[in-house]
Amino acid sequence: QRVMIASGDTDNSNPMRGQLVKSDAVKGKQELKAAIANPTTTPAEIQSKLGAVRETKQKAKDELTAAQKELIELLTVRQEAVLTILGLL
Repeated sequence: QRVMIASGDTDNSNPMRGQLVKSDAVKGKQELKAAIANPTTTPAEIQSKLGAVRETKQKAKDELTAAQKELIELLTVRQEAVLTILGLL
């Protein structure tokens, strides 16, 4: 996944303005892909990178679930229903 810093950002001092920022999940998947493509990579190295990717994915899922629970506490029932229909909750 990549996050694009909003182009409407008027703070010109922001060094990340307009740049793509790679998440840990993307970096981990790229490392795993590179390990798979390299014929000299050992199975243990691949297993290690695979474990790191799985751990990162689980952490992201847990963080999303926690954030959704926090958001639901702030929403009206109608807002919650709309976000559910949109697939955001």
